[in-house]
Amino acid sequence: PVGIFVHDGKQFHYANPRALEILGLSHMGELTERAPLDCIAPEFRDIARRRIDAMLETGAVPPPVEAGSLRPDGTRVDVEVRSRPTEFAGRKCVQVLFQDITSRKRVERLLNGQKHVLERAAIGAPLVESLNELSRLVENHSPGMLCSILLLDREGKRLHHGAAPNLPPLYIAAIDG
Repeated sequence: PVGIFVHDGKQFHYANPRALEILGLSHMGELTERAPLDCIAPEFRDIARRRIDAMLETGAVPPPVEAGSLRPDGTRVDVEVRSRPTEFAGRKCVQVLFQDITSRKRVERLLNGQKHVLERAAIGAPLVESLNELSRLVENHSPGMLCSILLLDREGKRLHHGAAPNLPPLYIAAIDG
């Protein structure tokens, strides 16, 4: 389940099949066309550069870190990364072991969102605010989906608008009641 690759900070020298799979590549040639930092989500590149430089200069082994990786098609993959300095073909290099933790991170975000919505309801936040937050949580968890929450009237006969933060106002008006 672990991807492994070796690079010298500028180019890749080795990758196992799982590393290629996690990175969305079909063969080693696709990886050697990319610089190691190109595989890292932009918000993690500075820290990755510092970690790589420190390993190559001092031989220090940094603690594991969670980061984002970018596939060539732009898809983001959450990964847990363990790195250590090594030698490869007589060069100072970095060996990287990483796992795809995208599913785990998605569940964590969903649980944190649910907790936040429940906390808001527990402190007496207005119902419309809590429903809007719940709708946004569903939409964020399911890209491309739009969420609408309808409330049943007291007579149990009609549905009325409760929340739909990203649906057009004309649509909301059309389905209300």
